[in-house]
Amino acid sequence: MIEIDRIKKCLEELSSKKIVFVTGKGGVGKSVFCVLLGRFASRIGKRTVLVELDGRSAIRDIFSSQIFSKDDPGHSRHVPKIGYTPVELEKDLSATDIDSEEAAVGYLSEFLGSQKFARMVMNNRIIKYFYEALPAGREIVVLNRLYKLITDPENKHDLFVIDMPSSGHAFSTLILPETAVGTFMAGPVVKRAARMAEVFFDAASTLLVMVSIPEEMSVAETMEFYPKFRDEIKIPMGPVIINMVSGGYFDDKMLSLYNTIVGKKDAAKTVLTDNFSRFLRVLDFDISRQHRTKTHVDSLAASLGRENVVEMPLCREGPIVFNLEKLVSS
Repeated sequence: MIEIDRIKKCLEELSSKKIVFVTGKGGVGKSVFCVLLGRFASRIGKRTVLVELDGRSAIRDIFSSQIFSKDDPGHSRHVPKIGYTPVELEKDLSATDIDSEEAAVGYLSEFLGSQKFARMVMNNRIIKYFYEALPAGREIVVLNRLYKLITDPENKHDLFVIDMPSSGHAFSTLILPETAVGTFMAGPVVKRAARMAEVFFDAASTLLVMVSIPEEMSVAETMEFYPKFRDEIKIPMGPVIINMVSGGYFDDKMLSLYNTIVGKKDAAKTVLTDNFSRFLRVLDFDISRQHRTKTHVDSLAASLGRENVVEMPLCREGPIVFNLEKLVSS
C-alpha cells in the first residue's frame, strides 16, 4: 500500500547521507527516482549533485520534458548540457556526467603530472586500443573520477546521487575497489582502490538503493542482487523502491460490488451494452493488475523484509515527483 508519510521518511533518510547509489533492472525508473530524490533533498537545503555515468543523458532528458516547464506549460524548457563539470539545474541542485574518456585523461594526468600530456597519450591510436580492450578499464577511471569529485576539498556539496547502470553492471563496477585490493600487493592503484572502498562503502555516509517494479523479471533481479550487494561488496543497503505501484483503487467493498455485478450478469445471461461491457473489461484488467502488484510486492517483502520495501506510484505522475513542496511542508 502506498503511504505518503513512508515515502517522505524514506527520502529524508536518503537525503541525510553523503552518497546514494541507485540501481535496478533497466527501465524501472532509476533516473526518475534520482531526480525525485535530488529535488527533494535540494528543497530541504541539501546541496545536491546528480551523477550520471558515461554519457547516459537521461537526467537532462527528464529536466527537458514538458512536465517541468512551469512558466510555459506544454513546452519544454532549456536545460544546459550536462558535462564533466557539475552544472546547476535548479537552486542547490546540480548534475554531472562522468564521461569515461575524460575520466581516463584525468586518471592519467595524476601519474603523468600534465593533463595536456595525458590527453596526447589517450589520443594515441594504439594506447586507445589497449585502453578499450582493458577489462573494466572504463569502470576504473569512472570510479576514480567519482572518488575525486566527492573528496575534492573545494567541494561544497552535501549529497551525491549516483545514477548507476543496471544491477549486474553496477555490481561488477562497485566490486572493483575490493577486487583490486585483493589482487595486487601494493602500489598507487591499490592505495587508491582502498581509499575508494573506504569512501564509497562507509556505513555512516553511504546507502545503495535498488529500484524495482511489480513485475516478475524485475522482482527476481532485485531479490538476486540485493544480497549480493549486501554480502559480497558489503555496501550499506537502503530501501528497495517499488515503482509504478497501482493506487489500490479497489477496496473490499468495491471488489464485492464488482463480483456481484459480474455474477448477476453471468447468471442471467444478460446482454450488456457495448459501453458497459468495455467498462467491465477495464475493471477486470485493473483488478488483475492490482492483484499481480500485491503478489510481487508481498514476494519482495517476504524475501527482504517489509521494513526494507517502499512502494511508490508511477514516478511520472505529478503528485509525488513534481509537487515536492507539499511533501516537504507536510
